[in-house]
Amino acid sequence: MIDQLASEDVTVEFLSRWSEELSDVGQKAIQTQRQAAQLKEKVQDRLSADAAQHRRAALAAHAADEASRAAQADLERAQAAAFRAAKREAEASGRAAEKARREQEEAERLVPVKLKLSGLRMAHIQDKSKLGQIVEQKVANVLSIRDEQVRVTRIAESGT
Repeated sequence: MIDQLASEDVTVEFLSRWSEELSDVGQKAIQTQRQAAQLKEKVQDRLSADAAQHRRAALAAHAADEASRAAQADLERAQAAAFRAAKREAEASGRAAEKARREQEEAERLVPVKLKLSGLRMAHIQDKSKLGQIVEQKVANVLSIRDEQVRVTRIAESGT
């Protein structure tokens, strides 16, 4: 009977230890599963955070690229407008210069005119250059033109 009790005690003790070991193994398995789940959650959180950070960086880079393209397009439009304005100004300046040149040529065009002054004898004129200046002034006043547009080239004796 003692053998029987001892064998029952051994069996109970074996079952008790085995039950404790199974319980320990089960708890370790649950703990391992929790740790794996926590690790998986941490990895997922980190990956999500990294992905969000990369997404923000990509969006910022894209926005900066778009802003750069828009600024470049604005610059090109401004340069084209400035070029067109400069071209129009140059054309207007050229037209104005051409008009001024034509007016100047018209104003400076000399028309040969012979004046015959009756009753004036060259022998009585002491300073022919002074006579030329006076004639230039009087002709300019009569014709309403500038003095420099009239030029006496020669004073000749009548009969010449």
